[in-house]
Amino acid sequence: MENTPVLRSALGTNFFRAVSPWLDNTAFHTNQLRHSHLGISRSASPAEEFLYASRLRRHDRELQRSVADYLTTASMETLSHTDEESIPATRRVELPDPAPARMALDEAIAARRSTRSFSGAPVTLPEAAALLRAAGRCFGHEPGRPHRAVPSGGGLYPVELHLAAREVTDLEPGLYRYAPRLDCLDRHGGPRQLAALLRCGLDELPDLLTIDRAALVVLFVGRPWRSMRKYGPRGLRFVLHEVGAMAQHVHLTATALGLAGTDWSTYYDEEAHEVLRVDGLRTALLHLIVLGRPGGRPHPQEKSRPHPQEKM
Repeated sequence: MENTPVLRSALGTNFFRAVSPWLDNTAFHTNQLRHSHLGISRSASPAEEFLYASRLRRHDRELQRSVADYLTTASMETLSHTDEESIPATRRVELPDPAPARMALDEAIAARRSTRSFSGAPVTLPEAAALLRAAGRCFGHEPGRPHRAVPSGGGLYPVELHLAAREVTDLEPGLYRYAPRLDCLDRHGGPRQLAALLRCGLDELPDLLTIDRAALVVLFVGRPWRSMRKYGPRGLRFVLHEVGAMAQHVHLTATALGLAGTDWSTYYDEEAHEVLRVDGLRTALLHLIVLGRPGGRPHPQEKSRPHPQEKM
C-alpha cells in the first residue's frame, strides 16, 4: 500500500480512536474524544454538571430563604463593612493619581486589540493605578456600602485584584494585592515570588506571548463562597460575571492609555495557587491579563490587525 500523507493522517487519526463507543474504555481522554461521546458516556462532565446545578428554578425555597437572610438589618449593616481592613505600613504602597486617558470610551472600544507582543519598556505607576482603579475602586463615602467600578451580584464583591509587577516605575518588582477601600497596594511577595508566578505557565509559549518583555500582569482572584453562601451554585455564575466586567474595564483602560494587553489562560492553577498562598477552592485564581507597551515582533495573527497605538 502506498505510504501517502493522506494515509499517514488517516492512520494517525484512527490510532487514537476508542475501540468501543464507551469513553470509559480508555484512560487517555482528549476533549475531542469526550465530545464525540456526548450522550453515550457514563463519565462525569463537570462543566455540564455545573450548568445543571446552577439553574434557577421556580419555588426554590432554600434559595429564597438564603437570600432573605441577607436582607435583614443586621446583615445589611455587616455588608456595609465589606473589605474594610488595615494594612501594616511596611507592606502598604500608596498609589498616585491615575494617568489620564488618551481617547474617549467609544474610541477605546473600537481600537481594542488582543496583543501578545511587547516592547519591554516599563509602565508607569500612574498607569498601573488607572488600570486597578478602573476595575476595582470604591467610589463615594456616603453611609452604607460605597459603589464600585463594576456590578456585583448582591453587592458582595467576591473578586480581588492582584498585580504582578515586572517593570513598573517607582514600584519594586513583586506581587501586590489591591485594597479597594484604602485605594492602595498591599505587598505580599517579592522578586522570588514574582519569578515563581511567571514560571506557572506564562513563560512556556514564547512564540505566542513575550512575557519576558511584558510590564505587568493583572490577576483576578475569586472567593466563590462569598457569593455562593447567598446564591448557592448560581453564585459562581455571578463571580464569573464580575471577573468578565473587571477584565473589560482593564482592557478598555489599557487601550485608552496606549498600552497593549491580552487575556491569558495558559497557567497551571495548582502551581499559581501555591505561589499566591491560596487553597484553590475557597480562594482561587480565575483569570489574568498580561500588559505592557506595544512593540516587538508581532504574532502572525496580529499582523493584519496592528495595535492602534502604533499609528499615533
